[in-house]
Amino acid sequence: MSPTPSSGGGPVSDPDTKPINPAGPAGSPAPCTPSPSSSGRVLRVLTGVQNTSALVFSVFVGVHLVPPVVAAIGGASVADKSLLLAREYYLPLEPLLVYLPLTLHILSSSAKRLLITLRTRRFPPLTISIITGYLLIPFVLPHILVHRLIPQTAAGPISSLSPSELGFDFVAHAIRSRPIQSTGAYIGLVGLIVPHAWVGVERIVPWLRRTLGWKSKGMAGTEAGVEAKMRGRNGRGVMYALTAAMAGVVAVALSRLWVDGQWISPIMAARYEAVFRATAWEPIVGAW
Repeated sequence: MSPTPSSGGGPVSDPDTKPINPAGPAGSPAPCTPSPSSSGRVLRVLTGVQNTSALVFSVFVGVHLVPPVVAAIGGASVADKSLLLAREYYLPLEPLLVYLPLTLHILSSSAKRLLITLRTRRFPPLTISIITGYLLIPFVLPHILVHRLIPQTAAGPISSLSPSELGFDFVAHAIRSRPIQSTGAYIGLVGLIVPHAWVGVERIVPWLRRTLGWKSKGMAGTEAGVEAKMRGRNGRGVMYALTAAMAGVVAVALSRLWVDGQWISPIMAARYEAVFRATAWEPIVGAW
């Protein structure tokens, strides 16, 4: 699974795999696999869904990464202002910007890997894209559950936390009440998204060029140059440096929020605490 854009267009053109003879070794019967023509068409459709859904979801991710940077500079009060401003744009379209593309991306990526495995009779090699993609699932889904779904519970003491009530004070309470698991969750989420998105850009550039018909030499050369630079040794170095920088920014933001969290009112703290106690893993891992 590759929850960011990946290329792919031919019968087996996924860059993570190398096709092998579908008939198997000499003298062995051909396995029961999809025909090259039909599976090639399916792969192209899955690649289109995978890349398009990633592009849509990336709009939300880009906007969502701004407030943590602001929190590292100005603390919870300033970050809340940027968060509320961002929510003005994406909350009305949340199902279309978040839930639908994320679901389509996971399903299309998984189906694509399965189809390639059936065609080549081998599992795709473990690349940065695949590793970070699968590792992101246990980070992203609990994040959505804790920050969006459970807070909408109408029953007390949660009592349907509004967007204005569910700001960085909520994150501050998480850091103060569950410092280890919350720090790991936030830094891990950012630390996986950055390299995953970077590799996704590497792959979506040639896919967009083919899909949109960018055949001019100037445009093709520019896009190919971007792809080559991002894939090269220096490009990987920039990716790792950017990942470390973003993780460091989040760590600074969390430290500031830990200080700001001491001013949360007891009533709001009780509502926030009820959200965490409603999770399925709270009885297992507890508050640490």
